[in-house]
Amino acid sequence: MLNNGQLGMVKLRNSSIDRLMLIHGTDYNTETNAEILKHPHSIRKAHSSLHLSYAWRILAFFIISASYYFLVYFYIYKDCEEMMINRPSLLNNFNLRRVLISRLSIFSREAYLPYMNTLFKTSYAFPNPQKMVENTYTEFMIKTKELRNKNFCNLMSQELIDRIYETTESDTNALDQGSYPLANDVVDEIYSLKNTKFTTKEHSRYNSKITEAQDEILQEFLLADHDSKNIIKDKLNIIINATVFYTMAVLFLFFFYYWPFFIAQAAKLNKLSMLQSILLTEAE
Repeated sequence: MLNNGQLGMVKLRNSSIDRLMLIHGTDYNTETNAEILKHPHSIRKAHSSLHLSYAWRILAFFIISASYYFLVYFYIYKDCEEMMINRPSLLNNFNLRRVLISRLSIFSREAYLPYMNTLFKTSYAFPNPQKMVENTYTEFMIKTKELRNKNFCNLMSQELIDRIYETTESDTNALDQGSYPLANDVVDEIYSLKNTKFTTKEHSRYNSKITEAQDEILQEFLLADHDSKNIIKDKLNIIINATVFYTMAVLFLFFFYYWPFFIAQAAKLNKLSMLQSILLTEAE
């Protein structure tokens, strides 16, 4: 008993042979239907080859698309997303450190400058300014150490990181101090005011240290804003370049790998359609 596929093959074969015999007058029926059905491997081979042709083309597109997705999403987009989330916190850290230096200046004057006790003998703006000096300095150090966090370091250049924590020599052979050593100097000045007789010169030197620390943190803030913006921009440029490369790769596949294959398959289908129409016409 023949199945539908075998029956269709036998019917198509017999119709083709009848048509060829009618046109050319030659007997092409050299094998019986049973003999043909005993050797279907050649037909299966042709079908498998066609299936593999489609499979390889689908696989090529899948590999390129999957590579693009995993590269862009997990290694670039996620980093870029985290950077944009962390950037406001980074800039806020620099602003807060500048505010803390200003608070340190206010509390230290309340706590240690003699004229404050002379002017306000029974009234104080702050209940315990000495404690506030210590708390403010501690908070400043905590905020400075937070800049060592990996999420923040990814948004800063190594030059900026070194500038915050180190003392370097400038082009004029002067020492350029970062905000971290400057804050320590400010605290040293505060405690020296406590143990030294107050003079205008010392007060001026103290104000100079405070101003220098505030200006340094402002410059660091501007650098952090510039660095983080450029780092995120570079990440976005990588995404754009990867997208352009992916698009070009897909277009290359389409025009040089898929399109010729589709044209060839369409030509085969047209020939089969013509053959089928001829056979059906003859059968009628």
